[in-house]
Amino acid sequence: GQIAQLESPQSMANLAIQLEQVGVHLMACQTERRRFHGSLADMTAAREATTVPMICRDLIVDPYQIHEARCYGADVVPLQVGILEQARLESLLDRIESLGMVALLEVRNPEEVDRVMHAGGTVVGINAWSLTSDALHREAFAEIVPGLPESVIRIAVGGVESPKDLLSYASSGADAIMVGESVMTAQSPSALARGLVATGQHPACPSRKL
Repeated sequence: GQIAQLESPQSMANLAIQLEQVGVHLMACQTERRRFHGSLADMTAAREATTVPMICRDLIVDPYQIHEARCYGADVVPLQVGILEQARLESLLDRIESLGMVALLEVRNPEEVDRVMHAGGTVVGINAWSLTSDALHREAFAEIVPGLPESVIRIAVGGVESPKDLLSYASSGADAIMVGESVMTAQSPSALARGLVATGQHPACPSRKL
């Protein structure tokens, strides 16, 4: 599957509709205000305009944020493993699942993968972007994914600018690709998304049998 990430506070519903029409399977909406100027209202607009599941893109550190995300229409909530102590990680994971949502556990190194497995996570996002800088490490997925059990859903996050990047992640075992900045800054977001979706659905694109 392919995931497109929404950032613009304007025309959120129209953009979401366009992305669903070109075949995006799952959408993510920025709700973090300080760095990305997103809002929960944006996510609600996208949620109401589409039928595909919605990810709330924010730094989640408190159970209140999880309830808030659910109230505003989120189906998936991300947890940045690197900024959470193990007890809090497990507590937030339990809270997400208790509300009928899916926890996307985002990791950046093998040690964080070990913590996810201990917590019982089943959906893992391997994020190529550093949490502390603008550094991008596309090789992180290929380096980290061998440590994941076959039953875990693997999502590649960050660094996709073209179908070639998508194929690279797929060949390393990605089940889905999260695409954000490149889609949102494209001259035609829907055209780029359409091309990525077509690449992901092509018979030549590697895929795992879950």
